[in-house]
Amino acid sequence: MSVKDLTDNSRAVLLGEPVEAYSEWATIGEQRRIVTYTRVLLREAVLGTPESEVMVQTLGGRVGKIGQLVHGEAALRVNEPSLLFIQDSSAGVTRVTAMAQGHYRLISDAQGIARLKLSPRLAALLPSKTAAVERLKDKTFSQARDIVLGLTP
Repeated sequence: MSVKDLTDNSRAVLLGEPVEAYSEWATIGEQRRIVTYTRVLLREAVLGTPESEVMVQTLGGRVGKIGQLVHGEAALRVNEPSLLFIQDSSAGVTRVTAMAQGHYRLISDAQGIARLKLSPRLAALLPSKTAAVERLKDKTFSQARDIVLGLTP
């Protein structure tokens, strides 16, 4: 997806910090699956008016001795700030838009500069210069914010 596709399909874009997470069984469609709920605190709104705290649902997780891994799903990690594109599902839960394509971890490099890194479970994608994952990876948060806001072509 392009940055425009992500923003068009999101109710908000934010820099958030996951502070806690838990997993539980849920029925999705007609199947029982493990889902993880992550409480994310707003650090900075980029687009939209996100709440100061949002509970984000992702597919997969661990309940007891059973774990489910969903390739292509966003993998939010507690205490790891992230740029998130979020949307509300028809079931009334907040999810990451386009799964891992809407999740960018903010990680400091060897020089101590925080840069966006791709979500660890991002599936292999066909190369595209207009894809958000190509345009946003390795950018600083301020560079990424300018791209999202359309200030950088």
